[in-house]
Amino acid sequence: MLSIYNKYKVKKREDYDKLMRIKYKNILDFFDSLDKDNIPNILIYGEEGSCKKTLIYNFFNNIEKVKKNIEYKINYKNINFFIYYSNDYIEIDLSQFGKNKKLILIEFIKDINTTRNINNKLKIIIIHSINLLGLDEQFILRKLIEQNYNYCRFILITNTINNIIEPIKSRCFIIKTPGFTKRFLEYKVKNIIENEKIDISEEILNKILEISNKNLKKALLELDFYNNLKKNNKEDEYLVIKTNNKESLIKEYIKLVSKKNLLYDEVDNILYKILFEVNIDFFTFIKYVQIILEKSLNNNIINSVIDLNFDISLNIKNNITKNKYIIFLQEYSYKLNEILLKNK
Repeated sequence: MLSIYNKYKVKKREDYDKLMRIKYKNILDFFDSLDKDNIPNILIYGEEGSCKKTLIYNFFNNIEKVKKNIEYKINYKNINFFIYYSNDYIEIDLSQFGKNKKLILIEFIKDINTTRNINNKLKIIIIHSINLLGLDEQFILRKLIEQNYNYCRFILITNTINNIIEPIKSRCFIIKTPGFTKRFLEYKVKNIIENEKIDISEEILNKILEISNKNLKKALLELDFYNNLKKNNKEDEYLVIKTNNKESLIKEYIKLVSKKNLLYDEVDNILYKILFEVNIDFFTFIKYVQIILEKSLNNNIINSVIDLNFDISLNIKNNITKNKYIIFLQEYSYKLNEILLKNK
């Protein structure tokens, strides 16, 4: 039996219901008009959960893709990251790279172009999170777009274009995804609840809509979570869990490490709770910290957080105990405190 998420997520054009087809009509018409062998450079932006990636994958008919690990040596350090590739495109996410974004981008594009396609087919490079690029790095990207126009086309994906330089914007066809209103999301969720005959209280429905924050994917996952609790006669636990969920704890942690006078005992207490009670591993924890901070801080501060996450992750060895994670997280908390205070 399919989960709610797998059953209702938008995977292909046919999955757009009538309201979504109206909302996304201009964008769908634009992609319909494109020739896959000669697309323009595209910059697509919109709030989280507004179907940016879905639209791109639909354009390529959701072609099968393969995950591949890559290793570069940068400044005498081995940097590991992953890409996805298919017959139609290569996909990379800049949030993996910390302070090495510029150097890896240059090497990555150069490597791609050392192997020309026999049929001279354009190489499509999808790059996520370009809003994380600093000014110098954006000028490097602009240069790469210009230099490789005869061989590559770029699809750039970001939640915001506020900090994207004009020379990049002017070299791309710009698409803004409309996203979903609270009313639209409520309509979608209530339809699913009716179709699946899910018995749910108004209070829990409102909590799901609140947590989802206009993000359809999150709403489907929350419905799945609640439905699984219900199947085990534990639906009453939903509000308790979500009131004390990992996001709430991590927000509390961020609040503590944002203070001028860092209270180490309080920080240690919440770190123990996150690692042992909620059972979040080190790498998931620092990733959540980054995601939550991205919603409220400027890109310069976020880039500093990404660099910190990247640097401290390099020192973590596999299979260490949670007690040792605490030592690294104490160091992490001190350095994160320094970064966040600069934002005040």
